[in-house]
Amino acid sequence: MILPKKKKKKKERDQNRQLYAGIAHDLRTPMTMVLGYAKLLKKEEIPDDERKRYLAIIEQQIEAANVQLEDMLEYAKFGGSSYRIFPEEGNIAALLRGILADMFYRFEEKNLALKLEIPDKVICKYDREQMRRVFSNLINNAVRHNPESTVIKVTMTENSGRVEIVFADNGPFLDEELKAHIFEPYMKGKNGGSGLGLSVAKRITELHGGSLEYTEDERSGFKMFVIRI
Repeated sequence: MILPKKKKKKKERDQNRQLYAGIAHDLRTPMTMVLGYAKLLKKEEIPDDERKRYLAIIEQQIEAANVQLEDMLEYAKFGGSSYRIFPEEGNIAALLRGILADMFYRFEEKNLALKLEIPDKVICKYDREQMRRVFSNLINNAVRHNPESTVIKVTMTENSGRVEIVFADNGPFLDEELKAHIFEPYMKGKNGGSGLGLSVAKRITELHGGSLEYTEDERSGFKMFVIRI
């Protein structure tokens, strides 16, 4: 059903207000902390170990703000109808394996069990840098929003010229409200993040002529993000 123009415009305005409010909130927190610790560093009597700790916190918060800004810039870029990707034939299985290897320390830090079923070679046409962002966003989402000891499975299969990549985990299922709007900008889980990563991942996948969907399997206890390209 197509919404009347007035209702559609109101919905867009409401979504924009939510987006701007999310941007302001996400940037306010790290900037407030940076300002507070910068003021503390002005005190001459601070011991060296405390000074180093404050500097480390400032560095962490600036990095967090940079992540927020990068996500916002990527979301704005991929939201434009004129944006184009540049697919080239390559081994997408090798790309995914490499990203998982680079990010494996994230799984170790949180004591997450990683299980892989990825062939050595799957050839298809894709934009390497943009699919790297899709995979990284989904991996970060799985790590950030699951408790310790969660099992995370990443599988890749090829059938009739189509590639399916599944990021599955046995962490808690999503509540109904979040599930209904999971790919909308600034829809966040309880553990933070910009709320833009899944929106960007879905948009990039669609630019490849594919899809990104969220499903839950009550029988197995796993929830899944499924890419098909």
